[in-house]
Amino acid sequence: MTYVKYKGTSIPEAPILEGRFGRAWRVNLPPPGQRGKKDLDATVDAFLLNAYQAHPLWDYWLVSMVALRPIEGVKKAFIRKEGATHELMIASLNPEEALPSLTWNEHWNAAWMTPLDVTEQFHVENDAQAAEILEMAIRAMCEGRISPDQDYRPMWKLFIQACEKGLRPADWTTGSGKSGVM
Repeated sequence: MTYVKYKGTSIPEAPILEGRFGRAWRVNLPPPGQRGKKDLDATVDAFLLNAYQAHPLWDYWLVSMVALRPIEGVKKAFIRKEGATHELMIASLNPEEALPSLTWNEHWNAAWMTPLDVTEQFHVENDAQAAEILEMAIRAMCEGRISPDQDYRPMWKLFIQACEKGLRPADWTTGSGKSGVM
């Protein structure tokens, strides 16, 4: 019997970023209020990441940035770090399930495994800054400078701490320390 990962699904679109160790696709998010469930309005941005050398048994992750602000009608976010405004979340996708679509709609589903690989909360002034940090994280993973796997949680903590202080870890991105080209 041949084992086919992700039920033989693939992503037909070209990735928006390709590096030596990975590829990434942005998930097309409808505007807040049009995502099917109110709690999904907290998602600032999301990517599917294919990091083929990061783990021997799976190679796709959902990487997202979530705002922790209150949303009317939604249970209050669990804030573990005082003053946190956003959370970076990295979740391994179950290789026994199909890959999610890049188009988010009310039926969109990503079969991630638990526990999540990374959940780092931090403080920034706005969603744009949080999205920039997410883009830097995606670039760093595609370049193989940091792994999405849970074994790298201590490195993710350092990455987020540096970003929270306004630093842009150049050696974890393209070498320039700049983002926003995606």
